[in-house]
Amino acid sequence: MRLLQSLVLPLCLTLILCSSSVNSASCPTLGITSYVLVYFSSDCQPDGFTSMLEVFANLTAECDENFKHELHFGFKQIYGSTRDSLYNDIQEWKNSETDEVGTLLNDSKATPSDALASLKAIKNLIDSNNRDPPAAVKKKTLTIVSDFIDKELFETVNNLTGHNIQLFVLTNWEKLDETMTEFKNVNLLMSTENENLFCKDIPYELHTSHKSARANINIYLSESSDLSKSAENVAGILQGDLCTLPNSTKVMSEYAKVYHGEDSIFLPWVQEQTSPFAKHCVSNLPKPRTKTRASRSAACGQNEPFYNNLYKDLTIPSQLPTYNVFIGEDVPDCLISMISTVTQCPTCTNIFLDVLIDGSYLNSLTVYSHVFKPLSNTNIFSPHRDNHVTTNTKDLTVCRAMLPAKPLHEMKPYTPPKSLSRALERFFLIILIATTSVTATGAFFYRKLYTKRMELLEEMRELALQPGAFKKAKECPKVARLPWEIKSDRIHLDHEFPLGEGTISVVYLGKLKGKSPIMQWIDRVEMKQFQDCAVAVRVPRRFDEMEEQQLLREINSMKVLKHHTYINVLLGWTSKDNLVCTVLELTHTNLTKYLAQLRDGVSSSETALTASLIPYRHFLQINWQICEAMVYITSKGLVHRDMAARNILLTTGLRVKVSGFGFCSEATDPAFAPGAPTINSLPVRWIAPEAMEGRFSESSDVWSFGIMLDEMYSLGEKPYGEMVPEEFVQAIKCGERLRKPEFASEEMYSIMVRCWHKYPERRPRFTELQERFHSMIEHYHDNPAFELSDS
Repeated sequence: MRLLQSLVLPLCLTLILCSSSVNSASCPTLGITSYVLVYFSSDCQPDGFTSMLEVFANLTAECDENFKHELHFGFKQIYGSTRDSLYNDIQEWKNSETDEVGTLLNDSKATPSDALASLKAIKNLIDSNNRDPPAAVKKKTLTIVSDFIDKELFETVNNLTGHNIQLFVLTNWEKLDETMTEFKNVNLLMSTENENLFCKDIPYELHTSHKSARANINIYLSESSDLSKSAENVAGILQGDLCTLPNSTKVMSEYAKVYHGEDSIFLPWVQEQTSPFAKHCVSNLPKPRTKTRASRSAACGQNEPFYNNLYKDLTIPSQLPTYNVFIGEDVPDCLISMISTVTQCPTCTNIFLDVLIDGSYLNSLTVYSHVFKPLSNTNIFSPHRDNHVTTNTKDLTVCRAMLPAKPLHEMKPYTPPKSLSRALERFFLIILIATTSVTATGAFFYRKLYTKRMELLEEMRELALQPGAFKKAKECPKVARLPWEIKSDRIHLDHEFPLGEGTISVVYLGKLKGKSPIMQWIDRVEMKQFQDCAVAVRVPRRFDEMEEQQLLREINSMKVLKHHTYINVLLGWTSKDNLVCTVLELTHTNLTKYLAQLRDGVSSSETALTASLIPYRHFLQINWQICEAMVYITSKGLVHRDMAARNILLTTGLRVKVSGFGFCSEATDPAFAPGAPTINSLPVRWIAPEAMEGRFSESSDVWSFGIMLDEMYSLGEKPYGEMVPEEFVQAIKCGERLRKPEFASEEMYSIMVRCWHKYPERRPRFTELQERFHSMIEHYHDNPAFELSDS
């Protein structure tokens, strides 16, 4: 129902846009700061209140980057949120036990004077952000969410002015009257057609209070330069230690100037946002207009605006150091022609010139002969001063006190040797290469034949010492040489002591003699407990290709995971009666059996079923330990795919040991690709909807974890009861979810519902769930029924 509302309500609402003035010569804004004024009538109901807020959350969620919302409810409450979390915050308000929605709705039922006062306060915040970096370069959106039209408020909106502002009003379409046409500055837009306007950049406007302090940086981008690469270079230049303004806490409007064709633009100083904003600005510069051959020829003269400005910057003396940078992708013939006409300027000692050429198009000899050498012969470009020509844009020299490389003027052109010396050089080179090739090839084949001969001799010695080796039972050829094998004579299996039994395997108590194979992969002290110890041996009823693949996935998972406190260890495998048996770390019980014991105890109680008989604190500790293990598994790039109560083993102290790694592998494992037969072997009652289509991730494991929580708080009831798979799969796709278990609190059920969100990216991560359970443990009071008596 919630998803249906989010799809239908936008069709019944109108978005009204008030645009600020546009300066076509300015840069686009970078990022969004959102302010929201929530203003409702006295007869508004909670459902309509939350529905409009959900529509606003869905509209703004379409933006690519995350940003902050500041919501003003009337003139009282101010609430902070983000694009990614606003929808979830609204759901928490709706599920709050303290009637959070009612409180916020009452605060939103403000008087017209309170609404105007809130609007004025938000306008003051926007003006303050426009004056202070780094928020100055962001677009400020002011959205009024209301269920009615207040004429006085709209007159104020119509006359609202400011810098970098976009104003949106979200209200009911049916209540708009014809008087709206009086507001010439207000544009009516259908939300379904223009919702992306909220996410688009607008032209950046400088505040009137910005200081005009310059750092004397002039950057010239040739018409042939790639703007994306040039944007990276400009951002790197402005990070130079000689050009930054570390002591400036205000926006400096004319920090640097960029020329591109006939266009020029000033870049402001906005502290740590200076380089990102410059990169964003340059990459969005308009492409220069296509010129005719005659106009391109005339562009090399000083009368052309681009080179005319560069000529002035190189010849007018300056008291402060002035850095001029030319960026291009080819030999700058026009630049060289212009600089050759510059006369000597003795007082221009503080003026520097750097030429950046894309080295992927030209080699060093071409750059030296056609760029550096002609420039070094001019009056203004002296290689002995702080002037540079470079083709490595990663090691910039502009505004740097320390240079990463030697000056280019020390390089000399390559002089080819005479014909005789060249012939002798090539002759000896061919002899050297031929001798090396023959020697290396002979050594390779000799080593290969020698190694094969030694292996044959070793096999013959073993056969001579063990003449009866051919009489042994034939082992499985696909796994006989796996390094995780435990010889069958080292495992004693107690068939009279089964630990558990399923449809495809039986688990017996066993005894291991000697070291387990896992010890060769993990060299830690605590691994000594897996030597000469009791173990659990899982014996399959049959061994086919599917069982073999599950074993290989378990082995590969253990190689990656190694050892973790809350993960059950695979010790190795052994062969019994031509069946490959898995040898596991021995535990006391599993979560399914533990829940069954609790249900038997509750059912046998003389009183009615009551929550006082449930060890909730133990449940929270078990959940926290499972999340700890899943965080570790996810950090190693693996997906479990079989998270269920049966695979949660418990020690005598109720410590968790996550097991069941037969389906665990990378998310992109081709064995679980869409349509693969392995997917049909997965437990359909526990897997996420997208996992049924072959899309696995941490979010699909979170869904299974939510199903496991339902098992826990229902004391072991089977998920979806007696429904056949076709029925509950269709129900899930239609948006239905499991009901709240009998022994789950509202808070715990809200966690389950978040784990079952339709969209995987909106489900919580295991790190978030772990922090949530830790907080619940700290604030939980122990159940008196499970406290130890002092006696």
